[in-house]
Order: sequence, then C-alpha cells, then structure tokens
Amino acid sequence: MGELKKLCPIIMGSEKDLGHAEKMREGLDRFGIGYAFRVASAHKHPDYLRVIVDEYKSVDGTLLVYVTVAGRQDALTNTLTGMTRYPVIGCPPDARADADILSSLHRPSGITSALILNPGDVGLEAAKYMALADRELAAEIERYQAELRREIEEVDRKLRELRG
Repeated sequence: MGELKKLCPIIMGSEKDLGHAEKMREGLDRFGIGYAFRVASAHKHPDYLRVIVDEYKSVDGTLLVYVTVAGRQDALTNTLTGMTRYPVIGCPPDARADADILSSLHRPSGITSALILNPGDVGLEAAKYMALADRELAAEIERYQAELRREIEEVDRKLRELRG
C-alpha cells in the first residue's frame, strides 16, 4: 500500500475568513497535510455545501478531515457535520464573544465536532485523526511532542542555571 494522501478541505463562511484560514497552513504543512480553501454558507446556500461534500466523497486513498471557519451562529460546522462521516474541526475566527464560542459548543444531539480556537493547532488535531490510519504520521506526531517536551526541559534547565 502506498503513502496515503492527507487532505483538509477548509470551508469558510465567507472570503473575509481567508486570513484566519491561512494561519492554519504552517501546522498543516508540518504534518504533510494538503488543504483546499473553499467557501460555502449553511445559511445562504446549503445546497452548495452539499456539492462540496459530494466532491470529496469519492476521494479514495485519502485521509480526510474537514475544517470549518465560521463565526456568529456556527451553522456551517453543524450542517457539515451532519452531511459527512468524516471528522470536522471547527475553528471560528475571532472567537472573542461568549455567544460565538457557545454556538460552536452547543450542538444538536448526534452532531459532533472538535473545536480548536488557535488556528495554528488545527494541523496537529487533524494529524491526530489521520494518524489512526497512518503509522508514519503517528510517529511524526510523537517526534513533534517529544520536541515540545525537550524545549520545556531546556527552558527549565536554563532558568535553574540563571537563578541558581
């Protein structure tokens, strides 16, 4: 079996969300996950969201995790989650107001998704889902986590040396 392709369609509620979505690139690139920026609206054009989901249904040999970027009443994440068997990660832009975050947390029964507020962490979350089927990716995540642990230990060591 060859290397599995890894893909995150990033579906934004509008083109205004592009800057937030672009902050996800580094994390996705780190784990070799491809991405495609798309725009759809669960409120204004839910039929088009279905068209996008149908495009990705027949992508054989691909590990797929959707990402949504939608604020306010996060219908995009909820609607997408109900349309697909694949994992969905919601990463709302500028989630400052409690109401925005609550709309991303309160889901109808049977509708589940992850919520990541830091767009830089979307790649790691997507990689963890994909690593269930990709041992090489699982090993890369373990290396990344070990690197984070080493960095903390190094900072602690330097701080102890400074403070005696």
